[in-house]
Amino acid sequence: MAGILDDIGKMSVLRLSTELIKNIKRLIGLEKDYVKQELIPHIKGLSPWIILLTTGIVFLCLGLLCLIPSAILFLNIWFTPWASALLVALALIAIGIILGLIGAYKAKKAVNKAQGILKEVGEDLKCLKTK
Repeated sequence: MAGILDDIGKMSVLRLSTELIKNIKRLIGLEKDYVKQELIPHIKGLSPWIILLTTGIVFLCLGLLCLIPSAILFLNIWFTPWASALLVALALIAIGIILGLIGAYKAKKAVNKAQGILKEVGEDLKCLKTK
């Protein structure tokens, strides 16, 4: 490895280039080791919590699924079973449509904003090309 400035001045461009490539490879290897060394303990510390979070979400979804037949049975007090099921289904469809429309609206807004940014970047690149 090139260590002394006098030696570097006497080295050829080819030799300097190979030393540069070796140093870059070494730096990348050291960076990978550093990231592994710093990141792995944090990830290992998070994994039980991520598993617990996933389990909680699964149980939450199961609980919500149990509410659907419960709502149908509750409505059976006033309506016939098919009407109760129809009311619950219509309510779920309405909620799905509302959430879908909100999501589509927000996504469209985000896409329009991204397109505007891309247009500005394109104009900047055109400016740079002309100079």
